[in-house]
Amino acid sequence: MNTETFEMLIKKIIKLDSERREEIIQLNRNKKAFIDEDKKSIELAKAIFDGSSMFCLYDSRCQAMYYILNKLIKDRKLFEEMKDRGTSIIRLFSLLASCYKGFGYHTIDNFSEVIVCSIINYSQPGMKGVPLEDSILTNQSRSYPTLVMSNDNIRKKLVKDLTKDKAKLDIFLNGILAMKNSDLVLSCVNTIGGLNEEARNYVNRLQEKNMLDKILNQDDTTLEKLALKELLKLSVLQEKESTKLESPEISSVKTYQHCNGR
Repeated sequence: MNTETFEMLIKKIIKLDSERREEIIQLNRNKKAFIDEDKKSIELAKAIFDGSSMFCLYDSRCQAMYYILNKLIKDRKLFEEMKDRGTSIIRLFSLLASCYKGFGYHTIDNFSEVIVCSIINYSQPGMKGVPLEDSILTNQSRSYPTLVMSNDNIRKKLVKDLTKDKAKLDIFLNGILAMKNSDLVLSCVNTIGGLNEEARNYVNRLQEKNMLDKILNQDDTTLEKLALKELLKLSVLQEKESTKLESPEISSVKTYQHCNGR
């Protein structure tokens, strides 16, 4: 995303007054904030503007975007922590929200300035919202994907979307791995259930030997991390295949082939 696109997005944030918008744009031009060369930073900003029911982008107040951008610009340490993992996790939440409408956000205003932005789960009335930065940087966020995948109908819809769209599948895999939570990875492998028993046992043994967390904290280019990503991908793709096998026609073909020694 180039500077021109970034500035166009900033100008869309109605909640920001014109002076503040110009300040952010000037920071970008002075290469003190979001810059073209810093692709991960730009991707994080872009992810916030992606279509997402979770962040209510159709709300003209754009409170969540206002909060996130201001938080990142004011807190460079948080920005550095979020830019590697934040983009992937925000996009994952957006993807899940398209399948499950139980996510939302809650903001607290103080004289027109948003001072808190929390992620909430509407399926549990009275549940206290988790601060956005905590959701993205800690393991508290693991409950959201688990809620989605534990519902058969929602999981089937998610798997159908992921097998049709490679871009969505990549968003899902990157987001799950970005949380760096071994329990969540196990939940994906065992709940989606597309992997054969040997592959599932392999991942579970990694957890028993305390190796799964170490792999999740490795660089994305390491062999172990890439292998784990491939296993997660197979789990999704084979779930789709296992659903197909439930068809009576396919089952009868299988029986016919077996009887004929194939």
